[in-house]
Amino acid sequence: MGLPLSLQAVVDGMNDPEVLALPPHLRRQVLFDRAAPAKYLGSILVLDASGKIVIDSGRNVPRLGNFSDLRYFTAQRDNPNAGLYISEPYTSRLRNDSPSIALSRRLSHPDGSFAGIVLVAVNLEYFHMLFAGLSLGPHGAVSLIGRDGIVVMRQPYDVRTIGRDISKATGLTDLTVVADRGYFKSEEVLQCDEAGITAFVPKPLTSGKNADGYFGKQDFVYVAGDDEYLCPAHGSRTAPSIH
Repeated sequence: MGLPLSLQAVVDGMNDPEVLALPPHLRRQVLFDRAAPAKYLGSILVLDASGKIVIDSGRNVPRLGNFSDLRYFTAQRDNPNAGLYISEPYTSRLRNDSPSIALSRRLSHPDGSFAGIVLVAVNLEYFHMLFAGLSLGPHGAVSLIGRDGIVVMRQPYDVRTIGRDISKATGLTDLTVVADRGYFKSEEVLQCDEAGITAFVPKPLTSGKNADGYFGKQDFVYVAGDDEYLCPAHGSRTAPSIH
């Protein structure tokens, strides 16, 4: 399960009175059973309306800490419709000041008032290692930039660029992503929409027309030796002029 869906599962659990009534060790298992640990991820934390840690996926007794001053908290507190919030880079107080970004979702009381947040931190070393494996060529570069214009990571790596606001320098106003056929899920397209990112997806290759014997060019296999195409319906062959 992806991080945004793991956070949403915790939000749903926090809205279930039966889950909240469980003993701490059982409640933690129920809330975080779908959250797989990973090298570059921090614990999933639940903060109350004051910013205090009240539930910690990493231990039954939550660590001490208050994060009401950080943007991933105030953004959710001040906007009931913030949805999934992705923060700018910051130094984690719980993980030896390691550079990180946070993903957060809002918790609300039944009347809609602010009840706290659910969050998970991602160590920026993850993006550093990911980008370092790219073959960019001698003059190539790649950057990960938030929709607010904040630089999250860059390769070639330069620590001075991390967290820099380039929105005015680039004229950045909108972000778009292109999904590779076969390498995306509908949930990820929804997450892009929630984050204000326009996602372009490929046209499906299949449809109900196939059942009626209608096929597109991609369904025919070309037999080079005979200069013919193999029909997917009956295995018969046809001339190469297919439209």
